[in-house]
Amino acid sequence: MKVLIVEDTVFKYVKIKKVLEECKISMVFREKTLENAKKKIEQSCKENEPFELIVTDMCFPDSQGKSELSEAGVLLIDFINSLKLHIPIIICSSGRFPLDKENVLGSVYYSDKTDWQEELKKLVYSIP
Repeated sequence: MKVLIVEDTVFKYVKIKKVLEECKISMVFREKTLENAKKKIEQSCKENEPFELIVTDMCFPDSQGKSELSEAGVLLIDFINSLKLHIPIIICSSGRFPLDKENVLGSVYYSDKTDWQEELKKLVYSIP
């Protein structure tokens, strides 16, 4: 399975990647900005090798060197849906985001006080 993680914090990215590896997923890519994530998604589709899952934070920079954009995750989801791509999306954020949008499988509340790893695994295993 080819997965894109959109996460600007390296520590959190490494933890998410580790959970995905426990799910036997080894093709993991990372982008830190909205602009680069959009480019990566478009490029993968042009190469006829689209992502099969996207795990995204909700707050990250829109482009390199910019400050965090609180609605970046929503903008990314809307972008994916505007392209009519059917890529499952899992939100993994330190805020609660129960979005009712096309392609969103669910939201994982990333916190040391929750078992977010198991929540993430359940959502990954729910992908047909």
